[in-house]
Amino acid sequence: MRKKNPELYQAIKTYVERHYEKDGRSPTVREIEAGTGITRPTVQRYLTAMRESGEIEYNGVSVIIPRRECIQTLNRKLRQKRAQN
Repeated sequence: MRKKNPELYQAIKTYVERHYEKDGRSPTVREIEAGTGITRPTVQRYLTAMRESGEIEYNGVSVIIPRRECIQTLNRKLRQKRAQN
């Protein structure tokens, strides 16, 4: 698998978190696409990568970020995982 662009990764995570905080629900893939300007196939690939790393729950349709974890916590986990690799 290709290495993920950290800016795209962060843009998607930030959009999902902010959408959840604002609307009280997770955004759809189409909403993420519209809100970030990132194509749907790319959004889906990044969400899948986030699911595989344990940062979110994603079943191909719905995105769920654990409520107790904020973006800073997710970023810290990502940095720790990168440091291990």
